[in-house]
Amino acid sequence: MKNVFIIAGETSGDLHGSGLVRELRNIDCQIKIWGIGGEKMRAAGMETEYDISQMAFLGFSEVIRHLPFIWQVLHHIKRLLREQRPDLVILIDYPGFNLRIAAFVHHLGLKVLYYISPQVWAWGKNRVKKIARFVDRMAVIFKFEEDFYRNHNVPVTFVGHPLLDSLQIRPTKNEFYEKYHLTAGAPVMALLPGSRIQEIHRLLPDMVEIAGQFKWKVPEIRLCVSISENVPAAIYDKILQDMEITRVPETYPLMAYSSLMLVASGTATVEGTIVGTPFVVVYKVSPFSYWLAKKLIKVDYIAMANIIAGQLVVPEFIQDDFCPGKVLPVLLKLQQNEQERKKMESGFNLIRKRLGSKGSAKRVAELAFSMMREND
Repeated sequence: MKNVFIIAGETSGDLHGSGLVRELRNIDCQIKIWGIGGEKMRAAGMETEYDISQMAFLGFSEVIRHLPFIWQVLHHIKRLLREQRPDLVILIDYPGFNLRIAAFVHHLGLKVLYYISPQVWAWGKNRVKKIARFVDRMAVIFKFEEDFYRNHNVPVTFVGHPLLDSLQIRPTKNEFYEKYHLTAGAPVMALLPGSRIQEIHRLLPDMVEIAGQFKWKVPEIRLCVSISENVPAAIYDKILQDMEITRVPETYPLMAYSSLMLVASGTATVEGTIVGTPFVVVYKVSPFSYWLAKKLIKVDYIAMANIIAGQLVVPEFIQDDFCPGKVLPVLLKLQQNEQERKKMESGFNLIRKRLGSKGSAKRVAELAFSMMREND
């Protein structure tokens, strides 16, 4: 019986990992799949040693505060890997933790497949050297990453973006409006503050303030916020208070049926381009995290949508620029100016073409079994 250990440390990794787990089981229903993941990966058939809700930390300062727990998990996982010696270790993003695991697994003489690359092209070259040394193959979801790794002599396969498979829009628009008691025909503005508690605390209050001012200017708009199962309801209660903002746990239909979105930088910026709803990107971290990131990060944009496009398709407002005075005029222009919306949608078309084709998880599963056959 094949034995595969997988580590996904964040909500997006759980989503993409669940598709991979299903495809691995489609190839071999007897396979043992275990590791670190979330509810979606468990539902697909994976046994978890730790849940992603215990592992998702935002920014450098938050990681430092949780170092004792992180080291505890790292030590425990290393012991399990040493004892169980799986046929393959699959790492999904989450580089601060996973690259340490990759080094350990390499020294054990086991194979490593890295699915969804760390953003080494943004952080400099030291991590590329680690990947070249400790990872047997990269399975990347952006075409430009394939070129990057080949230029650094790292074995790599472009598998396409998994969101092309997982992004399902249900229910219908009419059913969605009825379910969440939205006025038929009324435009919706969606707030997507992320899925981690730290992000909600740091981003949602300013999002709510901007949305409130937007509604004062556009009274017919209906406000909705995407909520995460990983965040206690009490946190949303404290921030939203008595604001007329509908809470929606179904992110994809919310994105699809909105006319405008305010989105935290992250996976949601790629999701937004696939769905095609115009949006503005915002983000804020602790002052120390931002200072350090400015020193280390070597890219022109922070939104993955813009990085893929190689140009500014969606406006970005970071740190002190994330304020009503700067964000509100741009949102109003997007809502009211059809030419601006069409310009952004044209950029979305460019981005979608660069995401590859459907079947990412299936290609990764086939790659995984190919690597395990090399062990036989």
